[in-house]
Amino acid sequence: ACSCFYQRHILLTAHLIRFYTSDFRGRDMYPKAKAWITTTTFLLIVFGFTFSFFICPDAGLSVSERRKLKQLPEINKESLTNGKFFDEFEEYMQDQFPARESLRTFKASAELFLFMKADNNDIYLYKGHVCKQDYPLDGEAVVEAADKINEIYRKLFDGKKAFYSIIPDKNYFLALPSGHLAYDYTSLFEIMDSRIAEDIHLIDVSRELSIKRYYKTDLHWKQEAIIPIADIILSAMEESIPRRQYTEHKLEPFYGSYFGQAALPISADQLIYLTNEILDDCTVYDPLQGEYSQLYEVAEFGGIDPYNIYLSGAKPILIITNPSNDTRKELYIIRDSFSSSLAPLLVDNYSKVVLIDPRYIDPAVASKYISPAEQSTILFIFSTTILNKGYLFR
Repeated sequence: ACSCFYQRHILLTAHLIRFYTSDFRGRDMYPKAKAWITTTTFLLIVFGFTFSFFICPDAGLSVSERRKLKQLPEINKESLTNGKFFDEFEEYMQDQFPARESLRTFKASAELFLFMKADNNDIYLYKGHVCKQDYPLDGEAVVEAADKINEIYRKLFDGKKAFYSIIPDKNYFLALPSGHLAYDYTSLFEIMDSRIAEDIHLIDVSRELSIKRYYKTDLHWKQEAIIPIADIILSAMEESIPRRQYTEHKLEPFYGSYFGQAALPISADQLIYLTNEILDDCTVYDPLQGEYSQLYEVAEFGGIDPYNIYLSGAKPILIITNPSNDTRKELYIIRDSFSSSLAPLLVDNYSKVVLIDPRYIDPAVASKYISPAEQSTILFIFSTTILNKGYLFR
């Protein structure tokens, strides 16, 4: 991308020089000056960026793109002869290109605001929100996701009270009004309804959701905005609505995952997480790693993905123990990342809440770490984005 911009920059510079050194008939007014300016500009760009590339220290990661950047590959006889060094060096040059972030921002801004493209690499802006197109609908993947949910239920929770819910992604609210492509969400819901086992009952939260409940720079919903959603889920599972009193903790600036992909000068969000005495006493255990943590790992806010403050991000299995509840009721949430901020709002009603992410663990492996109690409720809850990529489930 940087190389393409580099070439376009030189071409654009040449056109501007030609325009300002020509008269209204297009004839060159200062041919020598134009040649001198063009040559000088070209050399400054080529050697300036080359010199900067060698003197600037290599960056370890790109916070905006949420990934580690390629480092200088090792030089040895084998990597030189098989060509591996040159392939990796090309990737290294692209990742460590001088002013890389500024060039990404310039390119994205030019695509959207100068050339008036509807989107830039499937990223678009609408009413202050950054969104990524998720199109087309992959019916076979949705069927695969539904079948996987049925399999997990049969293998791990057969006979237990079970529910499922679907979280619409931001395109559900933004794509059609902004003129962007969007699949038929009704078809996705109908596929799920027709394939999900009869013992697993639908909890429809889509009617209560709106774009205001989502972050502007991220795909996820805001914890402080989904308390009504948590109440709907609890009511549908025949649970009482707790009298919640929370303390809000604000972290900013919060730049979501779409911010880096957009590479645009967008205002940051504010991340809020909710606590009270009950949540403060809860413990979180990762049985695969044998590690304990908290519901909120605030140190993650300074990492690659700040949303990971909720339950430390993506984990195959997490077990939340609530010592304030002695009912011995258990809730098993089969989920994606949206439930990381939802689970703390449901924990009041249960002695234990177990979260399982089927993208990272097979049901056969998960069965070694869980033993559902008699009073267990099962909640399958996924975003439409994940259901449309059902092949991600193990």
